[in-house]
This record gives sequence, structure tokens and C-alpha cells, in this order.
Amino acid sequence: MATQTGVEEVHILWISEGLSCDGDTVSITAATQPALEDVVLGLIPGLPKVTLHNKVLAFETGDEFMEAFRKAERGELGPFVLVIEGSIPNEQIHGEGFWSGFGTDPATGQPRWTHTPPGFVLSAMAVAVETLAVASNRTDGSSTLELLDVRDGSVLRAWSSASATYAPPIYARGLLVWVTSDGHVVALGR
Repeated sequence: MATQTGVEEVHILWISEGLSCDGDTVSITAATQPALEDVVLGLIPGLPKVTLHNKVLAFETGDEFMEAFRKAERGELGPFVLVIEGSIPNEQIHGEGFWSGFGTDPATGQPRWTHTPPGFVLSAMAVAVETLAVASNRTDGSSTLELLDVRDGSVLRAWSSASATYAPPIYARGLLVWVTSDGHVVALGR
């Protein structure tokens, strides 16, 4: 029987730049089973070291706070989980500027890229290697899963379903797994 090994450390890159009120961030501070302090101080046996990067709970600000996110972008951070708190706005319906944003390109002061999914995003997005999986729902009840290149936001592949999706896509054992509301579980390989 094969054994599975864990990781020694994991970073949680947590942003609330969606249309959010930071309620999820506030709620984790009240958790008791386990307490956030127990998680980040390494007091839970068997749990890897957890480093939380969250603007509300961080001591760092500005470029110092952004450094962990930039390291993740360059592939220098090691294993991480990206948490996006709040819904993702539709950038196609605004006038000048952006609905929301997080960080900028240090060289230009502008966002590196933007992407507007074909529908509204209800769930978390999955990040693996250099891809971002985004599931969105349209108002007609259908949904789309897009695989984006994290370097420039370009769509690498897209899949559609006649049914909505409410669970986030996940990466597991080299597969991208997507579940739709009609009960279909789709495992997509590279």
C-alpha cells in the first residue's frame, strides 16, 4: 500500500478584495475548534506549520505585505492555499477604473491583468502550478469552468455545463475536479 507524505509548511494567502465586508476574516478569529492561534502557533499535532497572510490580521503593510503574494507568483513560496473572500465583480459592466483590485505590478503601478468570467463566481478558485481554475454561473442556469494562465490571465481551456455549479473546483492527484448541480463530477486532466 502506498503511503502519502504531507508538507512541513503551508502558506495561506487570504485576500478579501472581492466584494466583501471581511466577515469571514473576522469569523476565523472567533473560531475555537481549533482556535486560529493554535493553528498558526503550531499547537495542533500532525498539522504542518501554517503561515497566514491576511491584511486584516497582518503586522506588515504595503509592499512588505505583498511580498508573500509576489513570491507565490514567482514560484518561490512553496505550497500555498489562495483564499479569496467575497464575490468576484463583473469588470465588464463598470465605467472607468475597476470594481476591486489587489496589489499592482511594482514596475507599472497597474494591475498585471484582469479577467471577466462569463458568469458570476460563487465559490473559491483553485490554484495549481501556473494555473487558476475559475467556475462561474450564468443567469440561464448554465456554468463554465475556465483554466487561466496565472502569468497573464489568458484562458488556456474552458468547459461548459447546462447546470450551475456551487462548489469550488479542486486539484487532486493531478486532476482538476469540477462538480455541477445536476450531480455530475468531472475530472479533467492536463
